[in-house]
Amino acid sequence: MKEHKSDEKAGTEEAGAVAVAEEDIEDELKKEVSSLKATQSWRYPSRFTSIDTGIKNNIFIKTTVEDPVKLAMAVLNDVADTKIQKGRFLLRIIPVEITCKAYLEDIKTAADILFEKHFRCEPTTFAIVVNKRYNDNLLRDEVIHSLALLVTDKNQDHKANLKEAKKTVLLEIMKGVCCLSVLEDYKRLRHYNLAELAKPEATEAEGNQPEDTEGVKAEEEGDQGEESEKEEDDVEENQEKGAEKYSKPSEMK
Repeated sequence: MKEHKSDEKAGTEEAGAVAVAEEDIEDELKKEVSSLKATQSWRYPSRFTSIDTGIKNNIFIKTTVEDPVKLAMAVLNDVADTKIQKGRFLLRIIPVEITCKAYLEDIKTAADILFEKHFRCEPTTFAIVVNKRYNDNLLRDEVIHSLALLVTDKNQDHKANLKEAKKTVLLEIMKGVCCLSVLEDYKRLRHYNLAELAKPEATEAEGNQPEDTEGVKAEEEGDQGEESEKEEDDVEENQEKGAEKYSKPSEMK
């Protein structure tokens, strides 16, 4: 009996030792996996991160891509050429080169840096487009006037062109943040509207029409205080005229 109990006790201790060893190994494996994940996360951050803007139907994608404008242009030109819309729920794609607080002085500072890259060049044509959402602090005309002066400071021979500007200064102001870019082919690429680019062009005249109302209506549906598509087109035309007014050095104040 004593020998049997002794064997049982030895067997129990051995089983316990095996169980503890297995738990130790499992813990070590978990630690190793966690360590590897942390290392990989540090070495390989996500290339695209979604940031909530607090505005319905608008999202901001932060990226580690070196040139987001080049990436967006590749997508837009592909849709324009193939007439196949790549994103089911994506209406417009606007690349952003620089962001700042939505105050005039901050915008002027950021724009001056950006314009060194885009407008310190041979004479070209430009337009300025300001889209505001949930912001009442900035006046469009004041922003356009200030940025038009900055453009012509880089080269006084730059001219505004209401129909076919080679470069479009685009400001997307969302609440207290301003997203600023200098874009090419803004009109030809239908205001960077993927839905419109995917539509077949029935006639050349139809293809040269400004951005259709359907896309922007879907984009702005449910946004409080948003303008209709027709109003937005009117606003863009008026603000481009404002830019044209300040494109000639003799007319600057």
